[in-house]
Amino acid sequence: MFKSIFFKFIFIVFICLLVIFIMNYFYRKNVKNKIINYLLSCSNLEQEILKSFLQNPHKNFPLTKDANITKNLLQLNIIFLKEIVSDAKYNNYVFNPLIKKIIHKNKDLKKIYHE
Repeated sequence: MFKSIFFKFIFIVFICLLVIFIMNYFYRKNVKNKIINYLLSCSNLEQEILKSFLQNPHKNFPLTKDANITKNLLQLNIIFLKEIVSDAKYNNYVFNPLIKKIIHKNKDLKKIYHE
């Protein structure tokens, strides 16, 4: 009886871990696809901002915090908030290094961002 309960417990834990792993895989794939779609369809101004981030990936960039471009980039985790500046209009942002890998793996993104 004890063995049966123990094996059922182990089986349930294994199934739960498998489900979590599968959900995490599809979540990451979905996020990556959203980022790729955004990078392919963004405006010329947004592309130029992203190109400047790619040219200087370790530099802090002061961007207007209420701009739609900044909000979109933050929402997709393309940029991260580095520090809050005392001036209420701007904050400093840094580029997510994982985005550089996404761009290098996609040939369409390479054409756009590595001219």
